[in-house]
Amino acid sequence: MENNNPSSTLLNQIKQDLKSLGITLLILTIIFLIVFYKENIFTTIWAVLSFVLTFILPGFTLCYLWYDKLDFIERFIIGTMLGLISVGILSYNLSMYLNLDIKIISIIAPILVILTFSTVVYFTTKKKIAKTSN
Repeated sequence: MENNNPSSTLLNQIKQDLKSLGITLLILTIIFLIVFYKENIFTTIWAVLSFVLTFILPGFTLCYLWYDKLDFIERFIIGTMLGLISVGILSYNLSMYLNLDIKIISIIAPILVILTFSTVVYFTTKKKIAKTSN
């Protein structure tokens, strides 16, 4: 018996994507370690984690709106571009209008984008569930 509930299929997709993102993170870390072989290992790992959490994860979150139409690679590429754009625009506006320090912006902007995109995905999925149950 297969469950066609959008929330359960989305949760299953998230579980699969966490594995794929973990593998991608490992591959990116290895590539960065090879390219920046003269740098400290921990500094390189920190740079990869910062890049992933700042740019890849926010946009990848929004791409769950189309998880049934796009595969992982497409969502990863599109999500990275969406993350770069949205975090960049928000960071610029926070620095221009609120005169926040870049250290604060680098923490606040990705969190705000992830929370906003997660809320959009949550309510869209909730709407799909209500539509399928009627």
